[in-house]
Amino acid sequence: MTDPALLEQQAAELLAEYKLGSSEFERAVTMLSEAAPGSDSAALRLGHVMAQNPAYEGAADMAAEAYKKAARTRPDGMERLADLYMIGYGVAANDAAAFELIGQVAELGYPTAQCNLAYMHSQGIGTEQNQYAASTLYIRAAAQGDTRAIAVLAERFLLGSGVRQSLAMAGAWIRLAELRKLAGARQRRQLIDSLSTEQQRAKADQLAEVIKSVIRGLGPRVAELEQGDPATYVAQFAQLMTHHCGQMASQPGLQDLDLDANRRMALGATDHTAPAAIKRVLSWQPRVIEIEHFLSPEQCHLLIELATPLLVSTEQARANQKGQEIDNFDGSCAIVASPLATPVSRHLTRRFSELCHLPTDHFEPISVLRYGVAHEYSPHFDYFDPPRIHRHEQNGDFGGQRQVTCLVHLSVADEGGSTWYEHARLEVAERVGLGVIHYNALPCGLPDEHSLHAGLPIKAGEKWLCRTSGREASLLFPQYREIR
Repeated sequence: MTDPALLEQQAAELLAEYKLGSSEFERAVTMLSEAAPGSDSAALRLGHVMAQNPAYEGAADMAAEAYKKAARTRPDGMERLADLYMIGYGVAANDAAAFELIGQVAELGYPTAQCNLAYMHSQGIGTEQNQYAASTLYIRAAAQGDTRAIAVLAERFLLGSGVRQSLAMAGAWIRLAELRKLAGARQRRQLIDSLSTEQQRAKADQLAEVIKSVIRGLGPRVAELEQGDPATYVAQFAQLMTHHCGQMASQPGLQDLDLDANRRMALGATDHTAPAAIKRVLSWQPRVIEIEHFLSPEQCHLLIELATPLLVSTEQARANQKGQEIDNFDGSCAIVASPLATPVSRHLTRRFSELCHLPTDHFEPISVLRYGVAHEYSPHFDYFDPPRIHRHEQNGDFGGQRQVTCLVHLSVADEGGSTWYEHARLEVAERVGLGVIHYNALPCGLPDEHSLHAGLPIKAGEKWLCRTSGREASLLFPQYREIR
């Protein structure tokens, strides 16, 4: 019998070189299918392949079966299975099932899962909306030094969302996020400091040092725990983190970090939620709409942290053939496709789906663009020409034409970076959380030649922009199988 690990290795080598539609791709799938019963690692890889190639016949069912097997022993298998439940791919769509799976991973102490579960609590995805539960999970993740949780707590203390409103605490956490060089943290610190008194700013400096010291103290204790019995590690780690968080909350001025939501409520914690979005039509030719407060600063932080480790240069993106318009862009980009999607990116797609009145499975994976000084997105159209659509179909993409493009400003430049629509002579200035949609096609379905647009050069600072496009047909459930 062939070793499952060897089969997986051979399959991985084939998949790195050959695409869907080739005999080598078919052979790699066969190898992974043979290896999966004896290897959860191979099952996970098979799930990834089927999640990324929906045009493969039976892909959705194969992905679900593979992830279910991997989920028996692997936290990453649980997370990928949860993602399938969020999009209804190979399983019936079920947010509650996704919430339960991510909750199991969060209980193991993984800060990324804790942040994902916190987001689901905050938005009411698969559970009742509960800002107190969300803040508790963010506190747990931040106590481990998770950057996204650190930035989110700054926003939560600024508004009083699941915690007591405190400019000093907001200032402390945003200072730590700035030390981590999180995009947009410097501007947020400047905003929080502008709202604070001199005494509050001094208190923020003091609290930041205390929090930093407590977080640093966790490392040696975890290292010591890792030298012990692996069979009891998970239980002991949970006990250690509860004690660690309790120790942090016991420090002078940090009582608002108590894990007990009832005690935080007694201190004055509130259930504040983000302000409602405001939609305005900016142009009818081309059709351009802006949505103020489409995302909160908290959501922007989460998307930036999600994208940061995935960023590649435009040179790499061109080499990987990531998109037709990448030649017009000279910054860096990240694509949050399966198997990298999270509840945060899936929820954003749902928001765009509701806004544009298109099914969620018609939307391309969320991508994030980072512009540095002098970077720009030169004038371009987002719609596809017929040869491009044909090439897509040859690669198993039957989504057809791009109907609409959706943008969100995650972090704004100090100067420059507006979006420019040439025909309308329209300049849309950046604001954190601002959503912008423009239609690439006319109501009759033909490409709109008035939709030429550009991202103007960055003169100072940097800009982070999230984008996706809605297509005329499903990307997850293609109706044609010519690829095989």
